[in-house]
Amino acid sequence: MTVNRRVLRVARYRFRATFRNRRGGYLALVLLIALLGGIAMGSIAASRRTQSSYPRFLASTNPSDLTVSFYASNAAGGPVVSASSEIAHLAHVKRVEGFAGLTIMPLEPTGAPNPAAATNLATIASVDGLLFDQDRVTVIHGRMADPHRIDEVVMTADAARRLRLHVGQDIPLGEYTSAQAASPEFGTPSVPPHLRIDARLVGIIVINTQVIQDDIDHVLAFAVFTPALSRKLVADFNGATY
Repeated sequence: MTVNRRVLRVARYRFRATFRNRRGGYLALVLLIALLGGIAMGSIAASRRTQSSYPRFLASTNPSDLTVSFYASNAAGGPVVSASSEIAHLAHVKRVEGFAGLTIMPLEPTGAPNPAAATNLATIASVDGLLFDQDRVTVIHGRMADPHRIDEVVMTADAARRLRLHVGQDIPLGEYTSAQAASPEFGTPSVPPHLRIDARLVGIIVINTQVIQDDIDHVLAFAVFTPALSRKLVADFNGATY
């Protein structure tokens, strides 16, 4: 204990004797510690914001709690409406919305489908509001398609790049039945589309479930069509074999 007191007295004496000459160094040391502490605290705050950014983004899109996928060879959207109606009556289900996959492709000047559309491009149409008010897509360029128009479409950046399209461009599109798609001559002008539509690309979008996907999983590019188009296809092809 006596030795410790002597050491403390020597330390205090040395500090008082040298403080005037070394106060600049002491001040620099204090500022350096404060700066490092501030950076560390700022990094922690930034990491917390980053960690919570995707959950906050996802919540802003009115996300679904459960996704169900099934295949039905029929008029576009018809089976989805029927299944949605049945699921909506199950216990604890608050709301059900869906989309339908379409065999709809941009057309070449010859009338044949654009071959780029056959490679990892998903063409889907909202049946009753999915991607428009539930699991809302986020527009990063342009605007969202008007759900009441059949001649407007939005795409992910990958889809627009593969098809070499830009916002504001008009696109000749062809809708094909499953029977046409199964034809050996499909992809040539000899198989004309069942329905031809001239649509305008009005926006580039991000789908909420693709934001944090690894590049290796980010395979599909999407073109999203409107509920109005789904209704037209159901009306036009009701009873047709798809």
